[in-house]
Amino acid sequence: MYRIRGGDGLEYGPVDADKIAQWIRERRLERASLVFKEGETEWRPLGGHPEFSALLQAVETPPPLMPPPPGREGRPLEGGVAEARAAVEIPAILLAVYGGLSLLADFLKLLSANVGAQWNTLFLQSGYSTEGMPPEVAKFMQGLMNLPKGVNYADSLLSIAIAVLVLWGAIEMKRLGSRSLAIVGSILALIPCIGGCCCCIGIPLGIWALTLLTRPSIARHYR
Repeated sequence: MYRIRGGDGLEYGPVDADKIAQWIRERRLERASLVFKEGETEWRPLGGHPEFSALLQAVETPPPLMPPPPGREGRPLEGGVAEARAAVEIPAILLAVYGGLSLLADFLKLLSANVGAQWNTLFLQSGYSTEGMPPEVAKFMQGLMNLPKGVNYADSLLSIAIAVLVLWGAIEMKRLGSRSLAIVGSILALIPCIGGCCCCIGIPLGIWALTLLTRPSIARHYR
């Protein structure tokens, strides 16, 4: 028979070896728990009683890891960092190129605002004419060609801000950085003609990037 000294300082028992074994399996007793065995003269840690050593060892040893499925031995886990980086590399680079070209076009557009709406007029008139249009449509297009300089500035600055976010998001996407910025950049790329060039090319790039960024096996590797 055995007596147990609990963590609260109280003594419990006497109990038999089966009860001690049950408490060990329930993790109510551990190797350092003090136990007094009838016939002995002093309290000893539970680990000092050979009759419980095997049970303590079994309880303290963690279960073995599940073996990999047949044919997967030595192969990396699916959805690892390397796989995620490889999956986003090409769309991220294309998105960065699109953002960079848009940013360059927007800077040129901002410089053109110094001469008012003349650049817009020449650009539109170079391949576009209002001849043959209904009077209302022609009047609207003429007004669009002669926007005030302030409107041109505001439009250019807004386009520059969007292009910067697209470029920044593409960089974050490629380096598995901020997923939030990568998503923002991908969404903004869906806005057609943000840079006055490569019109609508950002739409498939943005959709491609968003599809990858929302995939769980890839999203978990971002901050």
